[in-house]
Amino acid sequence: MSTSNPDELLTVAEIARELKYTEATIRVWIKQGRLRAIQATNREYRVRRSDLQAMLSKQEPQPTGPTEVASLEDSLVGQFTHDDA
Repeated sequence: MSTSNPDELLTVAEIARELKYTEATIRVWIKQGRLRAIQATNREYRVRRSDLQAMLSKQEPQPTGPTEVASLEDSLVGQFTHDDA
């Protein structure tokens, strides 16, 4: 992502292209309040680059490796096994 002017106003389409998400996802983030935006018209929003960067820095990392999967799997196994002995 470009590190240009933090006050640069981005469209939903520009953000979607940069982040490789759909425009619908970006609009959901705006409606949920996760991404701060300025309503330019009845259907269009603009987002300051600094607000986009702030939202991205707050996101929790998603599990990506087998370690996280194994941990989740281990905790679920404990919930669904019973010792009837």
